[in-house]
Amino acid sequence: MTEITAIHDPDPKPLYMLLIFTIGICSYFFFLGTAAVRLWFYKGALGPEPEKFIVIRSEVLTSTDSSSSSSSPLSRTSKTGVGPSSTQTVCQARRP
Repeated sequence: MTEITAIHDPDPKPLYMLLIFTIGICSYFFFLGTAAVRLWFYKGALGPEPEKFIVIRSEVLTSTDSSSSSSSPLSRTSKTGVGPSSTQTVCQARRP
């Protein structure tokens, strides 16, 4: 008599668990690597010191410019159209 054996596919659950475990380990070491480099490059801080900006809308500049005859180069637009328009915002960096 001939024996008939049934061939079953392997259970895919261990493969998915191994895939999730591998992705988790890779992500963990990627995070540690980037954090260590940032700590070393910025000498103990995780990022550079943030810059402070003073945001002034050009409408405010033109209204203060028309009321007081200030000659700020940021608030003036030349006849050629070079300079901030009414929809642009002017940013200045303030360094201590």
